[in-house]
Amino acid sequence: MRLERYMRDMEEAEKWRRLKEYRDLVLEGIREGRPEFIRHYDHELTCIELPHETHAPLLITVGERETIPAKRSAHKLCRMIAGARGALVPGVGHAWSLEAPYLFTETVRAWITDAPLPAKLIMF
Repeated sequence: MRLERYMRDMEEAEKWRRLKEYRDLVLEGIREGRPEFIRHYDHELTCIELPHETHAPLLITVGERETIPAKRSAHKLCRMIAGARGALVPGVGHAWSLEAPYLFTETVRAWITDAPLPAKLIMF
């Protein structure tokens, strides 16, 4: 029994180590983004087409340090999709689930349980 618990604990620790390595690589990639990549990304982001209505609650979030086109797209999607709600996440960029994992988790948990969203979010 102890060996099984030890093995589960070691597997869990390895998952968290890999997640941290992935997080660090993603954040480094974001910080060192090449201008041509960023222009391409911004263009593609503004071309996203989604249904105009949904049968499930939809929360659209965008980081405060995200690009202007990303913020514009988030606002546009909220206007286009009936019933969608939008929120600006302060102090983060595109990968806010990695930059602020506790706030991200708190937000998702609140959203799926129909609880009040974290006060840090700026609703739009």
